[in-house]
Amino acid sequence: MESRLATILVAATLVAGCGTGASVTISSESIPSTPTAPDGWTSVGAFGGAAANGTTAMSIQLGAGAVALHAVCLGGGTLIVLVSSGAPRSGVEPSAVFPCSSGTIAENRFELTGMTIPRAAVFTAVVVEGAGVIRQSAFNVPIEQPKRG
Repeated sequence: MESRLATILVAATLVAGCGTGASVTISSESIPSTPTAPDGWTSVGAFGGAAANGTTAMSIQLGAGAVALHAVCLGGGTLIVLVSSGAPRSGVEPSAVFPCSSGTIAENRFELTGMTIPRAAVFTAVVVEGAGVIRQSAFNVPIEQPKRG
């Protein structure tokens, strides 16, 4: 009986000390600058946002040829970019996953090879934050294609 009472008292103390009167301010990182496309490639559009904004999307008419996503992300989350035609979803869509970095900007570039990319594409980005985040991630994603002529 004494051990059960001690357990209840410890649990009550922990509950009373958690979340009552404590206020946590969650802020967002600043959106990083757009990275420069590598030689032979050009940015055909870019979009960015912060996790506090939820899902961010951009529609674009792509030219023929390869497509690359060149993302920069700052914060403790993981940036996920999906590519679709905007029509009702019918299965798995092409996507890229970019890890963000706390303290320094993480830059990654993926050429979307082996995937069917619609010419009238909708790029949708969302950040999945890590546990215990008090500073939400921010990102910028240029869409690149090879230069013509």
